[in-house]
Amino acid sequence: MANTNNFKPGDIVTVQFEDQQMHGAVEEVNKANKTLRVMQSDENEYWYQLGDVRPVLIDDYQLKVIGFQELEGEGAYNVYEKGPFSVMISFSNPLHCAVLHYRDETRQVVNLLYMHELQHHYKAMTNFELWGF
Repeated sequence: MANTNNFKPGDIVTVQFEDQQMHGAVEEVNKANKTLRVMQSDENEYWYQLGDVRPVLIDDYQLKVIGFQELEGEGAYNVYEKGPFSVMISFSNPLHCAVLHYRDETRQVVNLLYMHELQHHYKAMTNFELWGF
């Protein structure tokens, strides 16, 4: 089960409710009740139990949805760019090794699996939100 400490407002998540999966952005975290308020693309807000919320895996499609452009890869790495921020990630490596670069800062990250983790690094490096619904 996911941990509420991992999700923050603005994080992209998938919610499972009544046999339907929907993407949304976390609006609020209630740690006491272990619930998350999630804004979905239809601009409705719903509260979900933590067990109904899943992180979104990083993949080519998800990166392109949030505005990254794919560049020519380097060996086993795929390279994506959004303005001055770039992500070099190996989807084939089980450790999902990644190199994040923004201006004069470079981070090497192991186990970069989920979109919300990328969002946290992006925010820390750029002081901007990566995604908004």
